[in-house]
Amino acid sequence: MTTIVYPTLSRAPQSVEIGLKSNSQILVSPLSGDTQTLELPGARWTLTFSYTDLVRADAAELEAFLAQLRGQANRARVPVWGRVLPRGSWLGTPLVKGGSQTGASLACDGFTAGATVKRGDMLNIGTAGELKRVVTDATADGSGNLTLAFEPPLRVSPADNAALVAFAPVVPLMIPSDPHLKTTIGQGDRSDVALDLVELFA
Repeated sequence: MTTIVYPTLSRAPQSVEIGLKSNSQILVSPLSGDTQTLELPGARWTLTFSYTDLVRADAAELEAFLAQLRGQANRARVPVWGRVLPRGSWLGTPLVKGGSQTGASLACDGFTAGATVKRGDMLNIGTAGELKRVVTDATADGSGNLTLAFEPPLRVSPADNAALVAFAPVVPLMIPSDPHLKTTIGQGDRSDVALDLVELFA
């Protein structure tokens, strides 16, 4: 298994859909009709994107990338288009403060005093690169400490001093099934490409 880096193209996709597929079960009593919901771990990001009217050079890069994935054999690291820059300032060198943290919040340090994070900001956490979306605004105190609240919850506890990356975050993805990948080639050697990907758990 090899991780393939997404190629640099001359432009971003025309259409991008990023979603978070929760993992829950609904149990309905056959007697009373009462409904219970059970939340399970394993929420996954999904990414659907499409290009239209690609010039040949871009189409060639993308076709080679898709071929290198070999269906589900290899993995991809893909940009989170449209969320490359955070709304907050994220000044300083944000790090995880202390190991063995779990759940949907994280004690952090290394921020510049007064640095901000904003709801909706997206980031990668630590070497596992888990992608998270901030759900609560926060401001670093005078010592650069800040508590980060996000979704989905951590799958792996990050190490102390693991980096927080909010500029140009990426998401580790794979093709959800072995498809027959095709490029639509139109007049003037222009191409259309569309792809669905789902987050990979390490």
